Amino acid sequence: MQSRFLILAAALWAVSALADIPSDPAQVQPLSVGMRAPAFSARTKEGVLRTFSPEGYQKPTVVIFYRGGWCPYCNMQLSDLRLVEPKLRRSGFEIVFLSTDHPAIL
Repeated sequence: MQSRFLILAAALWAVSALADIPSDPAQVQPLSVGMRAPAFSARTKEGVLRTFSPEGYQKPTVVIFYRGGWCPYCNMQLSDLRLVEPKLRRSGFEIVFLSTDHPAIL
């Protein structure tokens, strides 16, 4: 699949801006379509701290969290994404892909 994914091999525990992670899963409030994502930081596979800031993107952005090759749901999502990714890009969307897997095995 031709794509220009931004791959940040980031361990989810390294996401520093999520310091307010609820202790009770019932308190988790997912973002609805159209809501602005919070800024957060994560380490790349090289160990460099990279910050995701919604204000830094000029286009509407789709952020995809890929838990790993072991996850059948993630694999189905990526399989389906390859069908819509060209249309999203033509429509002006940026796609950001976050995973704990090393890019070489993605």
